[in-house]
Amino acid sequence: MKYNKVSKKSKLYVRLFIFLITIALLIPLGVLNIFFPIFSLYIQYFSFFIFILYIVFISFLPDIVYSNYEYSIDDQKIVSIYGIVFINKKIVLLKNVYKIIIKMSPLGRILGLYSLVLATSAGTIKIDFLDEEKIDELFYSILKDKEVGNV
Repeated sequence: MKYNKVSKKSKLYVRLFIFLITIALLIPLGVLNIFFPIFSLYIQYFSFFIFILYIVFISFLPDIVYSNYEYSIDDQKIVSIYGIVFINKKIVLLKNVYKIIIKMSPLGRILGLYSLVLATSAGTIKIDFLDEEKIDELFYSILKDKEVGNV
């Protein structure tokens, strides 16, 4: 079975997400530093620790995310492999899919990345970091296979 990789924009998505989280942590620390100068040294140490974590995460995490996210679709099933520390593999039979959802986060909207969510009675399967061409291709492929399977 041939697995497809997600969009290379996923690396940029992860980098921007890490950047936004870091900023969201550092701004309140700066405000605390202004209003509570007595704790200035502790706030500076904690800010430095967050900055070091930012450097480490921005260096390694995008490549790990990109290398660990794969998916495959054929006329009977969809397979999704994902994870950072623990690698998960989900398999869903197309005949069990009753709802197809296409999602786009605010950051995904900026980068043009979508998520495909397929709902079954047993749960959902989600494929992240798909660009517009792939999401359309997968959507119509699933619909075509569902129509053929129901005849």
